[in-house]
Amino acid sequence: MHSFQLILAGTDTTASLITNLLHELLVDRTRWERLLADRSLVPAAIEESLRHDAPLQYVLRTVTGESEISGCPVKPGDRLAVSLQSANWDERAWGADAADYSLDRPMGQATTMTFGYGIHTCLGAPLARLQTRVVLEQLLDRFPDLRLAPGYHREPPPGLVMIRRPARLDVVL
Repeated sequence: MHSFQLILAGTDTTASLITNLLHELLVDRTRWERLLADRSLVPAAIEESLRHDAPLQYVLRTVTGESEISGCPVKPGDRLAVSLQSANWDERAWGADAADYSLDRPMGQATTMTFGYGIHTCLGAPLARLQTRVVLEQLLDRFPDLRLAPGYHREPPPGLVMIRRPARLDVVL
């Protein structure tokens, strides 16, 4: 693994996870209020954010053997862009409301693909979840009145969208 990939995976994706999570909790402030009232929802909020707004939108893979994907033949050496977000919004796995963020989605309903799967599972996934939980709990404790700034609108970052997060998140403490 290149050192750049390690730095990106260890910092940018976790920062994007935290930003995406806060956006979802504050864009509908009743979600934030529910977490203030019931901290047992914190893990579900994090998992749902990972599913709903995967920080890393896709991964590149090289095909190693003859195969077929949804009727399309692939051969060794072909390069594929595998959409993690598409897998996380698959209605066959997540139901008709797959595109919605919900604190009530049953955990374990399906496998979230955000951190990969099998031998491709991200080694830093438990650390990213822990860091996000600590940040979220501290924000809930210290800034219970946290809200989006008046007039705030989510805008994507400029350039190639491999990482999903708002360009910025304007809040009022």
